[in-house]
Amino acid sequence: MKPRLVLKATLYYVDIVKKINPTFKHELVYIPKRTLTNPREPSKNNGYDNINDDYILRVKEIISSTKESYEILELMGQGTFGQVVQCRELSTNNLVAVKIIKRHRAFTAQGEKEINTLKMLNDHSRYKDKYLQLRDHFVFRGHICLVFELLSVSLHKVLKQKPRLSILDIKLISVRILETLASLADLHIIHTDLKPDNILLKSPDDLHDVKLIDYGSACLETDRPTNYHIQTAFYRSPEVIIKAPYHCAVDMWSFGCFVAELYLEKPLFPSGNEIILLHMMAKTLQSLPPDHMLHKGEKSQKFFHIKGTQSDVTKLREIGAHDISATSLDERITGHPRSDDDTEEDQKWLLDFLKKILVYDPDKRYTPRQALQHPFITSDPVIHSSSSISRTTEESNEIKTPSPPLHKPDAKPLKSILKKKSSKDLKVPLPQLDNTLDSTVALIYQQPRPTTGFINTYPFQSPQHPAMAYYTHYFSH
Repeated sequence: MKPRLVLKATLYYVDIVKKINPTFKHELVYIPKRTLTNPREPSKNNGYDNINDDYILRVKEIISSTKESYEILELMGQGTFGQVVQCRELSTNNLVAVKIIKRHRAFTAQGEKEINTLKMLNDHSRYKDKYLQLRDHFVFRGHICLVFELLSVSLHKVLKQKPRLSILDIKLISVRILETLASLADLHIIHTDLKPDNILLKSPDDLHDVKLIDYGSACLETDRPTNYHIQTAFYRSPEVIIKAPYHCAVDMWSFGCFVAELYLEKPLFPSGNEIILLHMMAKTLQSLPPDHMLHKGEKSQKFFHIKGTQSDVTKLREIGAHDISATSLDERITGHPRSDDDTEEDQKWLLDFLKKILVYDPDKRYTPRQALQHPFITSDPVIHSSSSISRTTEESNEIKTPSPPLHKPDAKPLKSILKKKSSKDLKVPLPQLDNTLDSTVALIYQQPRPTTGFINTYPFQSPQHPAMAYYTHYFSH
């Protein structure tokens, strides 16, 4: 309502109220700013923090760095590491997401590590708009603050609405994620938490323009990680389950589970119990992890009867009355109803693609660049030309793929694809940004991990490696 109309509508309001209640007295009352943080009672840091070391946030409060100020608008998520709030950047009026880390030594160290990881990723490629953008970072009243571009809803939210994704949709989404994983692998950074919650749409109008978020638990391979409290259970790799040495290949296992879920419309391995997960993997992949891998796992004996002699046979331990209803990957993919836009050849290439990624042995599992060269991606030249990743073959680990099983129809123009597959054409509309709060909940939160230990399954171990020097530079500045 315009101020003039408000004035006209309320001009005699006090007089009217006084006639109704002669004892009424008009007073100016200060209304405090709405508090967003729970618990809201001051406890630490001169009254700025609560008992959980979270900064107590209030609507319209201004938080500032040396170069910019941000007005707090709304809480978007709260968790282990801290809080994420939607803010207005005062100099540009742009909306941003600000992650405010708890004022605690362990979380502060993890926040610094996340900043360095994102700097490395953003500086690594000239295609910066394809990766999560760290716009600013600063310390405010003892709290590390990270300022991100404001993204839209997560793919987890999209899948919950159950739109039917075509294989072409899955290809376009996969290319974006593989490009990010390829850059991370170049820098020997392990994301450790790839899942639909951590993949966000840049805009609710474009299903294919996605970004991988949440680098709060990322670690460097040269740290020789020994923390196994990583990866959400549905997307956890077998080497992490058995506590064998791990490297960037754990992210590719999660990616394979993610791609299968996009097609099947449900998780490939839906269990939080690790022995049940291994039984599901065995039924789906029709095999067990190789013995040489099991011999490296600290927890292998807990899950397997491992053969000690040539006459022995490695077996999974029994799990009692649990019913494992999983079928083979072939049956699940080829038996799933195709959308009108999918061909039998598309389905076969998808199956072959997943078989190259969902491999027990991490050293034989597809890398991101190998996945980008698979016919599932390259069979459509329009899709592959939209990728910024080089098509050069990895010298040490080239995998040859057989000739196409069926004739491939002509590729559709990318413009028509994007127009046809926009959120407006989905059977169930995508949720809008302003009525969902999960868009940056995924930016947070896992427990900080130790950074010492031993890894012996990846050739990159030299502290003189350029990537290590690059990472050390960021930590020392």
